[in-house]
Amino acid sequence: MEGTLVALLSGGIDSAVAIWMMMKRGCRIVPVFIDMPPFLGDSALQRVNAVLCVLSEYQPGISLRTIEDTYVARARELLRASGDEKYVCLLCKRRMYRIAEDIAREIHAGGIITGESMGQVASQTLDNLIVLDRVAGLPIYRPLIGFDKTEIITIARKIGTFEPSIMPVSNCCCAVPNRPATRADPQVIEDLEERLAGNTG
Repeated sequence: MEGTLVALLSGGIDSAVAIWMMMKRGCRIVPVFIDMPPFLGDSALQRVNAVLCVLSEYQPGISLRTIEDTYVARARELLRASGDEKYVCLLCKRRMYRIAEDIAREIHAGGIITGESMGQVASQTLDNLIVLDRVAGLPIYRPLIGFDKTEIITIARKIGTFEPSIMPVSNCCCAVPNRPATRADPQVIEDLEERLAGNTG
């Protein structure tokens, strides 16, 4: 075994494939689902568990860590008020990285897995991935970084995670702004987080 990694598992197509790819390289995976009410809900967790059921065929006994966190809901309201809502996805991702890192350090894991691939969504541009990396004190592993969506779906179908990953959820993430930032300045994000800290905890 190569060691233990914490994985951010959303229940979508990408994160499940990323986890499987690191499993096949000999890593023991501890998946983490971060519920951020009111943007997700019970049906999202049901989808995660359905995906995890398939992944358990590759790592018997795999166990999900579920964390509920209200930071993004509170931060989003403050960002809206200040006209900075375009940064909400980056603040959300950085929050998830911090939570995953806390768990990784608790269990002595060697890093964090995400399902990010270059340019697939606004938070995954090269500039924004740099912004995300700055918050992490442990390695971030992105096995899908150079894959396009078609390639990822092909793997998902092959390993059996595609069908559960596309299960409908009653409350998808509605925190995504109409025009998310694609080239954020790291200092701007850090200043926003500092400004929000006293209000969001």
